[in-house]
Amino acid sequence: MQDFLFNDKYICRDYKPEDKKAILELFAQVFEKEMSPEFWDWRFSNNPFGQPIIKLLFDNDLLIGHYAISASPAIYVKGEEQKAMISMTTMVKKEYQGQGIFSFLTEQAYQQAQKEGVKIIWGFPNNNSYHGFVKNFNWIGTGPLKILEKEIAGQKETSAQFAIQDVIKVPEDFDLFCNETQKNFDIIGERSKKSIEWRYFAKPSSEYFLKIARNKEEKIVGYTILKIYQNNEEKIGHIVDLLSANDIVAQDLMISANNFFENQGIKKITCWLQPKSFYYARALDFGFVLKDSSKETFFGAKPLSKEISIDLSKWHFTMGDSDNF
Repeated sequence: MQDFLFNDKYICRDYKPEDKKAILELFAQVFEKEMSPEFWDWRFSNNPFGQPIIKLLFDNDLLIGHYAISASPAIYVKGEEQKAMISMTTMVKKEYQGQGIFSFLTEQAYQQAQKEGVKIIWGFPNNNSYHGFVKNFNWIGTGPLKILEKEIAGQKETSAQFAIQDVIKVPEDFDLFCNETQKNFDIIGERSKKSIEWRYFAKPSSEYFLKIARNKEEKIVGYTILKIYQNNEEKIGHIVDLLSANDIVAQDLMISANNFFENQGIKKITCWLQPKSFYYARALDFGFVLKDSSKETFFGAKPLSKEISIDLSKWHFTMGDSDNF
């Protein structure tokens, strides 16, 4: 895209590698926290699923606005693979807010995405951008997400249905399980050896624990990914991702997670699961309760094709679909 003016005074253009420093500085100003260069490279430069679309707005040489959508694994809608991108950071320098910059940059990004064959934009916007996406760009949204939470009772749970293995790399037969299981969902983001290796094992400054469930024939029938989160003085266990062939496997994986966290001295487990899924019912049976999240998070999506219909209540998403976990 060629450079052009917005409101006859600000220059809009696409990202160039030399812009990264200014982007990270703007992020720190807007969100009052740092994004490391390593994280930025992981999400954007070294993303194996493709190149991002990043629209920038400048007042002369000063970066004043930014919107990025990042390549993501495919989204499967009723078994059909759809090209997708995830909505990332929306930033407008404080002194320039209220001029329509957010809407302008978003529109530019979506126009390019549509030209590139992207069918779905999705993500976890914060409170400020969520309402703009829903109002101005017809996002389908959930409102604030709730969280499932379980207190660890202090005794280990037992189960003997499936063998749960702790592994340090994704097994070679992982894709066979994912390809079979993803067909059971109305809508789900791609789970694959490639996506798991990038999302969890390549992500900088994060440690995850992968557990694989196998049946008596040694066939993979489920997996879960766990993370320990330090919240001030408290450690919290996150079930970051969970996929299984059926609810019995899901129960065994929850039991394994419970015991893992109990061994780490952790007293509380949290996760995201959708109320219409069998995972949710099993989680309630296992002692999870639904609570308001301490960090207000939203989930939503925008189809870029009229042929695609999305029901968010049937979308199997977990904490691992968000970079925040």
